[in-house]
Amino acid sequence: MRSLRIAPVALLCFGALSVSGCRSVTGLSPVAADRSTPPVPATPSGILFVDNTHNHPETGEGIPFAKQKGLDLFAYDGMAGIIEYVQWCNLEPEEGAYHFSGVLALLRQAQEKGKKLALGVICGRHVPAWYIQRHSDQVFRYRVVQRREDIGSIEKDAHVVLPWVKANPGVDESLVLNGTYFSAFSTLMRALSAEVEAQGLTESLMYVAITGPGGGNALEVQWSMPLYDDWQRFDFDATKQELWIAGWVRCANEFRECFPRTALALAVTDQYGCRLGSTKDKVMHARNTALSGRVLDAVMDGETPETQRVYPMGLWLSHWNRWGEDAHPLCRLLQDKREAGFRFGLQGHLIRHRDLAALEKDTIDKGVEAGATWIEIWHKDIFKDGFERIPPKCERHFRERE
Repeated sequence: MRSLRIAPVALLCFGALSVSGCRSVTGLSPVAADRSTPPVPATPSGILFVDNTHNHPETGEGIPFAKQKGLDLFAYDGMAGIIEYVQWCNLEPEEGAYHFSGVLALLRQAQEKGKKLALGVICGRHVPAWYIQRHSDQVFRYRVVQRREDIGSIEKDAHVVLPWVKANPGVDESLVLNGTYFSAFSTLMRALSAEVEAQGLTESLMYVAITGPGGGNALEVQWSMPLYDDWQRFDFDATKQELWIAGWVRCANEFRECFPRTALALAVTDQYGCRLGSTKDKVMHARNTALSGRVLDAVMDGETPETQRVYPMGLWLSHWNRWGEDAHPLCRLLQDKREAGFRFGLQGHLIRHRDLAALEKDTIDKGVEAGATWIEIWHKDIFKDGFERIPPKCERHFRERE
């Protein structure tokens, strides 16, 4: 695997620096990046396969499994390309040592096949060990729940780097943005964007997902935990919520700088915290789109339908989604953007559909009806007999919107 070493790059700064080098949320304006210079990127469009080879290479899922069956995800008729999730710890196992070969290979395949690759670099629980060891005081430890067919639900230890820290421990206990963390993540993303550009592969990117400020894998705009006592201990109060929103805005600014010619996506969901009584045997997440909506509004502040660069991507598109006056809260959030003239995408739930007809009804047709410009389907839903071709009728719907 090719290893790149690139000197650290200074992070674009805004706001006042605290004594610790972390930024205070005070006086933070929504999006300060200049959007007038770069051209407006093309709107993400079509049907994408969701692949997580970089997340779980040991399972043989995703692209390796496709190759075993003689399939080429980029060669499917009616498919626009692939969305690939990559862990920060896999891209930078040692500080400044970048392993971008897998991402570059996928971009080259997309280029050769006339397709596109969408990319999400996930962090949260996937921050490199070198960072965790060096900044253990920034880590919050909790538990996740894993369901196994042989022994049922089990608890597993997990951790996440917090997007906030104390301004000056022992002197000033107020919380400020974790500038050390955001600078490290920014350095990675700038190195990745520079290498993609140097290889002439930028045009093969459909979009890059805005990721960063904590919460599970830091892909979705949500912060939830399965066990109620962990959630209570986390104490996600108003101050932390404001800093969390500011962290998303900061990451959005940085992604605009890193990828000036590429569309950006922000994954929104209604999953928030957990309810009283939530245990490993019965996980009960709370549902709330208020914070997701605030993050989305702050990140998209100043955009118009004609200058849109950030595209909401709804998680999940599944059987519970309803549109119209009685819509699910997440759907209402997207409806509001649609009615204002903005475009968005939807991702199907991680489920195995019984057959192609079920996939069409539960995901593709519903997404088309909702007005999504692109739909993402998990690889587990297409690696079976009869899924070699996506019906031409679905491809036609998306072509009409180009």
